[in-house]
Amino acid sequence: MLAIITKAQVCINTTNSQGILHVDGAKDNSTTGAPTVVQQANDFVVTASGSVGVGTTTPDASAIFEMNVIQLATGSKKGFLGPRVALTSNTDVVTILSRL
Repeated sequence: MLAIITKAQVCINTTNSQGILHVDGAKDNSTTGAPTVVQQANDFVVTASGSVGVGTTTPDASAIFEMNVIQLATGSKKGFLGPRVALTSNTDVVTILSRL
């Protein structure tokens, strides 16, 4: 019986992968070492343990998903936008059911 163990990393826009899957959105990370906080702001990473980081290449080990929001050069911040739901009134209990 022959056992073969392989490990692979997928890197997009970077040669310096920080996880199993690493996307450097702006292609601005250095070729060695850890990216700076500003460089990580446009990164997406999946670690070997299955954690996902957006805006960070080192998601906290206690989290399955970590999103890091930083102040952009324009002075604005970006964050998470969840699904939009059109409600019919302030007391609409049909569109989103009460789970109390």
